[in-house]
Amino acid sequence: MTEKKQLTAFGRLMAMLAEMERDLGLVDLSEPERRILGAVGSLISQGQETVSSRAIKSDIACAHLTDPTYYRGLKSLVNKGFIRVIDGRKNGLYTLAK
Repeated sequence: MTEKKQLTAFGRLMAMLAEMERDLGLVDLSEPERRILGAVGSLISQGQETVSSRAIKSDIACAHLTDPTYYRGLKSLVNKGFIRVIDGRKNGLYTLAK
């Protein structure tokens, strides 16, 4: 695929992503929050019911986030009801709440 075709495909994907974010009510989330939520969704789509904080942080979408940004975003998503902590766990297991 030529670079021009790749860039046009990228543009179409970005437009679809923006539309999905709007439809799902994610437009008010920060970029780190969207990345973390995307990582949780991606990991869960691979057949896991819960995901560890370490797995989320290691996901390609989140690997570049600094620790403070990552943990602030994770806490915010829990507080906003997008993800939830699995009760009784010390090591930070999460799942989608919606």
